Amino acid sequence: MPRESYNVRILRSKAIASLRTGVAAFNGLDDDARTTTVLLHLQHAFEMLLKAILEAKKDAGVFDKRTQKSISLERAINRCQQIGAVKLTDEEAGVIRHLDAMRDAEQHWHLVVDEGLLYHNARTAVTLFDDLLQRVFSENLSDHIPK
Repeated sequence: MPRESYNVRILRSKAIASLRTGVAAFNGLDDDARTTTVLLHLQHAFEMLLKAILEAKKDAGVFDKRTQKSISLERAINRCQQIGAVKLTDEEAGVIRHLDAMRDAEQHWHLVVDEGLLYHNARTAVTLFDDLLQRVFSENLSDHIPK
């Protein structure tokens, strides 16, 4: 197996750290900004994971040469849906898009997220994150969290 690039390792590390922070906030004792923190970190986890995947596949970079900035989450989703080895399904893309929309509405307005809905979305996010980590990097999420 070829050695991973520095960018792939850093992006995947950021993705895992954000997922862990989101899960810790979900299970935490502090209700102050809890929903915002959970959604923000879960959304960021997917943005970093998808960019790590794109960097690993080398045929779809994460920088827009025109703007000199990294691509958006939406563009990363679209690119990951087109890569054969990854082939993010419409359902998986929908999970990430929904999480992103909830994060945006909750953070920039005053969306009230029912606890059951937050749990459902957080659980779905963790499952999908683990699936993608296994599918692309042959790693289990359980290897990155305390026993």
